[in-house]
Amino acid sequence: MRATTVFNKLLRLVGAWVTAVEFVGEDGVVVVDVRLRRRLLVCPECGWSTAARHNWQPQPSTWRVIVRCRLRRLDCRPCRRVVVEAVPFARHRARFTRDFEDVVAWLA
Repeated sequence: MRATTVFNKLLRLVGAWVTAVEFVGEDGVVVVDVRLRRRLLVCPECGWSTAARHNWQPQPSTWRVIVRCRLRRLDCRPCRRVVVEAVPFARHRARFTRDFEDVVAWLA
């Protein structure tokens, strides 16, 4: 079984699929590259969607258990500014996935 298939099943990220898995350094850090399934970009602030992208974010976004995704930026008409598209598995500006935050909140 391929590593991407294993991590797709292990992580079960909503709205994304694993495209690459990389083992980095001597300490065994695992970097998982993902790609969003949807074609439309969604504003994380107001929910407006469009197919037109402003440009690509210069650096990939990362979440703990290092999940890396190259996100597009959109020129949101209702917000009247350029924002990075929303992802279905993490809240806007969060450094943790939605599922991880929910588990931590439940444990607290």
